[in-house]
Amino acid sequence: MVVYKKFIIPLFLLVEIIFFGVYYVYAPHGLSYLIKFSQENNDMRMTMRDIQHDIEVLTGQVQDSTTFAYYKEKIAREQLQMMLPNEQVFYII
Repeated sequence: MVVYKKFIIPLFLLVEIIFFGVYYVYAPHGLSYLIKFSQENNDMRMTMRDIQHDIEVLTGQVQDSTTFAYYKEKIAREQLQMMLPNEQVFYII
């Protein structure tokens, strides 16, 4: 009886440790899920940095277009296809 206790209790402990170890790694919210979530989080942070940089660039362009007459004229000529009264416009087809 004593031999069984010395053998069975460590065996059950080992099986329990293996079971919880496997469950910790492969469970639906286990270690593999956390690694995947961390990678997605890093991707989202990189995307957020790129978008913030784009916002800063666009904000600078808006400020320049409202401040400098050159940018106003550039937008009027290129995007709105406007011209000054004493100019001739040639369209290349």
